[in-house]
Amino acid sequence: MLLYDPAMGVLVNNPDVIITYILIWVVGLAVGSFLNVVIYRLPRGESINRPRSHCPHCKTPLHWYDNIPVISYVFLMGKCRQCHERIAVRYPIVELTNPILWMINYMLFGWSWYTLLISVVTTIFIIIAWIDIDEMLIPDCLNLILLVLSIIAIFVTVPERAHDFAVSKWDHLFGLSIAVVFLTIRMIGLRFSKTEIIGCGDIKLIAVIGLLLGWQLTLLGIMFASFLAVLVELPLRFLKRKAKEDSLPFGPYLIFGFLLSLYYGSQIVHWYLSLIA
Repeated sequence: MLLYDPAMGVLVNNPDVIITYILIWVVGLAVGSFLNVVIYRLPRGESINRPRSHCPHCKTPLHWYDNIPVISYVFLMGKCRQCHERIAVRYPIVELTNPILWMINYMLFGWSWYTLLISVVTTIFIIIAWIDIDEMLIPDCLNLILLVLSIIAIFVTVPERAHDFAVSKWDHLFGLSIAVVFLTIRMIGLRFSKTEIIGCGDIKLIAVIGLLLGWQLTLLGIMFASFLAVLVELPLRFLKRKAKEDSLPFGPYLIFGFLLSLYYGSQIVHWYLSLIA
């Protein structure tokens, strides 16, 4: 089986690389399954470790064989074994997204402390995106975790393949200050139109990711997020599936934009700088 070896930058048939991918996939799926518990319980103020996983409809505790990531959902055809109510397809989506992002992190950055840290960050991203979709909020505790990770990231050696341009500690600090601009926009919107243009949770997310990625990649991520939000939301409002006054969960778009910026933003910035150099 040929798999991509980030250390060599080529496809190889290496047992160690195969085992690495299997390990990432299995552990990533297990963590992804737990993320569904966090996404459901955290905004409700419930414990994330007790009681054990149960059907969201009939509250029947799940047996271990009904709680195998993805496989149980497919075997049960997306329904609870007891009450036969349909279980949202988002559960296997979350379970699959986590290992996929972990594998991308490994393929792009190889084995490093930076890869481990970024994998935790992308896992938190998944939780934030789905909670914002469900509840229109980004819990402060998640932004606080990202803040701690962002501070650690400043002192972690970044693999050369992660950046095609230099990002100094001052760039990280300046990235943190980007949130001030959006806080000002929010205050102006509340003052003159009584409209919440952007939520406080989104501003905090921009601040901590600015500290993580630096101002260049953060601005690029916000640009990606804004473009995608317009691309998706305008057709929905045109088709009247959303009213004009409906609030926009901007967190998922920010997450998507930051992921694009994290994975490909460096090459884009390097390409742009080469044009104006």
